Amino acid sequence: MTTVVGLSHHTLSTLVEWEAPLLVSAFVPSDFSRPQPTEPIKKALRRLAQITSAKLTVDHGLGHGSAAAFVAPLLDESILDDVPVASRGLAVFLSADTSMKLALPVAVGPAVEIGDGPDLLRLLPAVVGDLDFFSLTIGKKDPRLFRGRRFEFEPVDVPDMPRSIDDALWYIRREPVRNRDGAGVLHGSGGGEDLRKDDVHQYLHLIDKAITPILGGGESPLVIIGVEYEAAMFINSTHYRHTFGIPVLGSPEGMPVDELHERSWELVKSHDTSAAEAVSRLHQLAGTGQTAVDPDDLIAASESGSVRDLLVARSVVDDTGAPPISAADRRTVVAVVNDCLRHRATIHIVDDADVPGDLRIAAVLRY
Repeated sequence: MTTVVGLSHHTLSTLVEWEAPLLVSAFVPSDFSRPQPTEPIKKALRRLAQITSAKLTVDHGLGHGSAAAFVAPLLDESILDDVPVASRGLAVFLSADTSMKLALPVAVGPAVEIGDGPDLLRLLPAVVGDLDFFSLTIGKKDPRLFRGRRFEFEPVDVPDMPRSIDDALWYIRREPVRNRDGAGVLHGSGGGEDLRKDDVHQYLHLIDKAITPILGGGESPLVIIGVEYEAAMFINSTHYRHTFGIPVLGSPEGMPVDELHERSWELVKSHDTSAAEAVSRLHQLAGTGQTAVDPDDLIAASESGSVRDLLVARSVVDDTGAPPISAADRRTVVAVVNDCLRHRATIHIVDDADVPGDLRIAAVLRY
């Protein structure tokens, strides 16, 4: 069985090219954080194998032996090998001669769908609306740069990053500033508040200079994490124009990496207006011929690659949402979504109230 780790738009774009007379899409939760996690997962897989075998026999005319051979990969003891412990779901795709498993960062199923192409609707929440971003922690020592997405957060090596403010300004020798106290007693100090500000500013300048070659001319937003004084000073002086004007406040030295990731993503996602803008376009262009809501219009537009934005109601991709759509409507939605992925349309998951029509999907057209 082929294992694919790392769900992305590229993964989905590869999967939609897979077509077969019968293609099974099976989904099961896989929470490895629980004690003895593999037994309930294997039990769910056995149940899915039974359901799939029955559907193949009753609905698609396969003999019992052929159906059993078809679902055999779901019962393979090695199916949980190489699945990361951080995964929360497992998708298994089966055709008569090929099988593939995909570890997911979101919980899915248990569920099984059968068609002539992969059913990717349950995977969309893990991919749609994902954004690239950078996070920079700022403190007196150990500043760090991370590259992130919703489910990814990895440190980036910055060769010229100063290790601390003392390391950055090792060459500066401050003469003590004499302060008079009481009846003429003089005390030495480290240079006063103005000198401290100058030192911090120079330190932050060196950090900014170090990360500039890595950020380059990109457009990924940069999140600053640090105490208010230093974070604000960096934001006001950085040369990277896609830096958020609002920092994540707090000492990064006391934050676990998971917290750095979570708080960064919350800030990035809160500023993403792409779905709202697509909904606005859909309503503004209604009746102009530049939208599609009718199933036949959606199929024609998606097949021709003329869909710019595809709006998918949240209940279509969420097993815990509204009552499921009919099997016939689901096949139409799957076909439209797969074609939109194939033609690189932008897909948005929105509230059901934002999508007119019974099919629960709508499109804004390129032309």
